[in-house]
Amino acid sequence: MHEHFQDWYREIQFPVVGNKLQLRWDAIEEIAKPIASVDDSSLDLVKIYLGLDPNNPSRRDELASTILKHDPEFSNRRNSREIRLISGVVIAHIIDSNIDHLSTTLSLAISCGSFQGIKKTPFKDGLNIARRHLRKASLELRDWTSTDNTSRPDLTIPNELSDAIDQNDFTAYGGILLKTLNLLARRLTAISSELQSTNRRVILQQEEIDILWWMINKRSKNLQKPFNKLGVYLASILIPNELAETTRVLPGPYSAKVFLDSMLDTFPSEELRKITLRKIVNEISREWNNATLESTYKDALLPLSFAITSALEQDDDDWIGEFEEATNMKANRQFALSLISYQFYQERLLQRAIAQSSKR
Repeated sequence: MHEHFQDWYREIQFPVVGNKLQLRWDAIEEIAKPIASVDDSSLDLVKIYLGLDPNNPSRRDELASTILKHDPEFSNRRNSREIRLISGVVIAHIIDSNIDHLSTTLSLAISCGSFQGIKKTPFKDGLNIARRHLRKASLELRDWTSTDNTSRPDLTIPNELSDAIDQNDFTAYGGILLKTLNLLARRLTAISSELQSTNRRVILQQEEIDILWWMINKRSKNLQKPFNKLGVYLASILIPNELAETTRVLPGPYSAKVFLDSMLDTFPSEELRKITLRKIVNEISREWNNATLESTYKDALLPLSFAITSALEQDDDDWIGEFEEATNMKANRQFALSLISYQFYQERLLQRAIAQSSKR
C-alpha cells in the first residue's frame, strides 16, 4: 500500500480507515495487474481521474464492480469522487512500478490532460508522480556517467574440454561442451547489452546536436524561414512541433521547456503575455495550413490539439462548445504562450507514444 494512500482519501474528504483501506488497495492492485500496455483501458483510467468521459462508457461501472468485490459495503451511488481517486491511484501505482513505455505514456497523458496542472484533480500527488517519472526517465536516459556493469565471463575454453579433445574422450564432451556454450551465451548477452547502450547514446547525442543547431539557427526546418518572421501565434506551435520532431527518445530532454522559452524569447515580451485560449486557437487555426504540420486528432487528453482540430473543422467560434464539453475547460481562460508551447510539445510526444504502442 502506498504510504500516502490514506492522505489521498482525506483530500477528497472521504473517511476510509482500517481494514476498509486495505480492501480498497487490494482492489487497486487487481485493477492495475492486467494493465501492461497503452490502450483504451489504461488511457480511460487517466480520463476518469481527470474528470473526462472515458472511451468505454462502462469503464466506471467496471471499476465500481471490482471495488465492490473486495468491499461489499462500497456504495454504488454517489461515488464519482472515489472512482476518480481510485483511477488516479491505479495510474500512480503503475507509474511507480516503472514499466518503461507504459509509465512514460501515462505520465504524459496526465500532464497533457490536466493542461500542465491547470485542471483540478482529486489528489495533487497524481500530477507530481507523473512529473517525477518524466524527470527521472529523461535524466536516466541521458546519464552519460553510467556504465554498463554487465559481467563479462571468461570465454577461455575450459581445460577439461581441451583434455577431452586431446585424449579423444568422447564421453566427457557433452557436459563440458554445454558448460562452454553457457559461457558463450552469457558473453553474447553482455555484448548485446553493450551494443544497445552504445546505440542509445549515439541516438541521444545526435538528438542533442540536432537541437543545438536548430536553436542556434532559430529557423523553421519545415518552412525554411526565421521563426520571428512567422508571427508569434504560428511560432508558438511550430517551435514545439519541430522540437518534438527532433526529439528521438521519449520522454524528451528534461530541459525542453527551457529550450522552448529560449526560442520564444526571439519575440518581444509583450507578445508573450497571457491571452485567452480562444484567441490563441483562432489565430493558430488561420495559419495551420501554412505550417505544413502533420494532422492531429480530437481527444480530451490532448486539449490544445482538440481545440485546434475542432477550429479547423468549423467556422469562427463554433468549435468552443464542443471543446468545452469534451475537456471541461473554458476557452476564455488566459494562458501565457510559453505554457501553450510546452503543452503542444508534450501533446505531440503523447501522440507519438500512443502510436508507438499500437505498433508493439
